Amino acid sequence: MGCLTLAALATGCSSDTSAADAKSINDKDIALSKNMAAKDTSKFADFYAPDANLMLPNEPLMKGFENVKAAVGATMGIPGYSLSWQVERVEASSNLAYSRGAYNQTSIGRDGKPTSDHGNYVTVWKKQPDGTWKVEVDASNDGPAADCCSLH
Repeated sequence: MGCLTLAALATGCSSDTSAADAKSINDKDIALSKNMAAKDTSKFADFYAPDANLMLPNEPLMKGFENVKAAVGATMGIPGYSLSWQVERVEASSNLAYSRGAYNQTSIGRDGKPTSDHGNYVTVWKKQPDGTWKVEVDASNDGPAADCCSLH
């Protein structure tokens, strides 16, 4: 009889949507990557919540949709800029989810020479009142420098 028990009638019918939510987050992460590759600032920024926080290496915290959109637009405008990432894990529960993985970034430096960077990221997603998922916190860190030691 499923949800048609007396308890369900009293409290409402709920189901575990974590697997579907995790797939939705994974799909959104892929769409974000495509929008970055296309350098579509507006479509990229639309995935961010109004009160989103963007934390990039060696940059101040960017708070709010408009600041995130401006930062992303400026970054996409850097000569030779590209950013790609590989989603390694997605977990979702109730109204919060996260995705994490590794990224690769390239651009042309101020000296005119190509530069590259790699590292890891974690993105915290929050389910909005309309049921859509938006980025609440987006944080990344640089990978270790070539002359750095490892903690392993």
